[in-house]
This record gives sequence, C-alpha cells and structure tokens, in this order.
Amino acid sequence: ESALGPDVDTAVREMVRDFRERNDTTIELRSEAEGIPARHGVGFELVQIVREGLTNILRHARADSALVTVAAEPMGFNLVIKDDGCGFPTAADSNNGELPPSAAPWSIRERVEALGGTLSLTSHVGGGTEIRITLPRE
Repeated sequence: ESALGPDVDTAVREMVRDFRERNDTTIELRSEAEGIPARHGVGFELVQIVREGLTNILRHARADSALVTVAAEPMGFNLVIKDDGCGFPTAADSNNGELPPSAAPWSIRERVEALGGTLSLTSHVGGGTEIRITLPRE
C-alpha cells in the first residue's frame, strides 16, 4: 500500500470479502487494476460502481453467483458486473436481452456519464444480468 492509500485491486478485494461475509451469493472477482489509486479520480469511481453493482445484485437479483471483472487498459478501464439472478423486470420486453443504458441503476449510470464512459446492459428474465462499463483514463 503506497502513501496514496490502497489501489483499486486491494480496495475491491476487501469490499468483495465484506459482501461475501454478509451474503450467501458466491462472488468471483477478477481484478487487474494494480497501482491505480482507489481514493480519488477514476479509481475511486470504479470502486463505488462495483459497490453499487454488488449492492443491487444482493438486494434485487436473488442470484447464486456474481462475477466482477475489473481491467485497467492503456486507454481506460473495463468493468463487467454479471450475475445469474432473476434478471431485470423490463428484460421480458427487450430485444435479445439488450436494455437501454437508462435501465441501469441511476447511481451507476450517473457516475459513468459524469466520467464520459459508456454502459451497456443485457438482462434475461430468470437468466441474470450483465453490466459492461468502459471508463476513460483521467
């Protein structure tokens, strides 16, 4: 841990551990964001988005398992939050499970928009949900 505090990998790992202790949902984490500070900037927002995503899964999805993937790329960050839960209520009316970004939780959507990122959402009734987010570097 540097003087700047924990990096994204460390912060997300600790958060996932907390979620695991409080719930039966199996959460798998794949994070490759070493050295990205988690206390400010995009790193901070990334950690908050993961928190919001997991909170929503545990609150609404009734999922057995969830997968969180965080990857720092040269151009920016890719984040995928996926679960095998009940899906979004609006998924039944969707085209191949693709939902408009507006269907995503506002707390996540607002952060992504503020950072100039993109968000895509797929969900199937009884077949889980996947949120894909890309965020530019600062």
